[in-house]
Formats: sequence, C-alpha cells, structure tokens
Amino acid sequence: MSHETWIDIGPLADIPREGGRVVKTRAGCVAVFRAADDAVFALDDRCPHKG
Repeated sequence: MSHETWIDIGPLADIPREGGRVVKTRAGCVAVFRAADDAVFALDDRCPHKG
C-alpha cells in the first residue's frame, strides 16, 4: 500500500492499546489494531471462515 491510499482515521489514542476498532471506508471496512508498543496494523475486516 502506498502513502497515497492511506486514510486518516484519527488520533492514535482513539485505538486502545492492545485493542482494535473497525473503520468504515469507501472501499469497505478495515480492522485496525494497536499493539502494546504502539505499532498499528490494518487489514480487511472479514472473516476467512465466512468469506
């Protein structure tokens, strides 16, 4: 993913440490997670078992 496709979802403090939240975008829902060291990860919000 390039920086041109990044979406500002708000401040880091809005995502709980060692937690996550779902963000709705034009392209679909994205699951965003924050690790204990404040690293942030995002992926498609879909269940691989349900398709």
